Amino acid sequence: MTPLEQLREKARVKRDKAIHKARQEYRVTVAEIRSMARRLGCRLPSNIPRQSKSDHGGDYSKMTVRQAAESVLLDAGPLTMTELTLEVMQRGCRSDDSPRAVAHAIDGVFRYHVERFSRDEEGRWVAKLAVSGEGKLR
Repeated sequence: MTPLEQLREKARVKRDKAIHKARQEYRVTVAEIRSMARRLGCRLPSNIPRQSKSDHGGDYSKMTVRQAAESVLLDAGPLTMTELTLEVMQRGCRSDDSPRAVAHAIDGVFRYHVERFSRDEEGRWVAKLAVSGEGKLR
């Protein structure tokens, strides 16, 4: 492994730890808010996003295609289907499959989860949570 690759790996590990820590803090805070709301008999607004029950700590090989695609789009911003497919595979999700099969799976996810993903004016895919400003810690 070259020194540049080592630095890149260290940066990736550091980023993944920071993301994991932020998700844990967010999960605790939302749980406290929900607990207080129950005790007070209040109803919570429906726009408080729920955190995914399965936190994989940045290990894309254990993520579903939806989770990996959403994570990549939230990290990298709008991407074409080709860029997204290559990035998802490079990070370890379905890295042994053919790119065509992974692209087909991502396309199926986007068609099924229209509330989560959309295309921008340039035809690049975007995670809707990033567009609306909700749940940026997801």
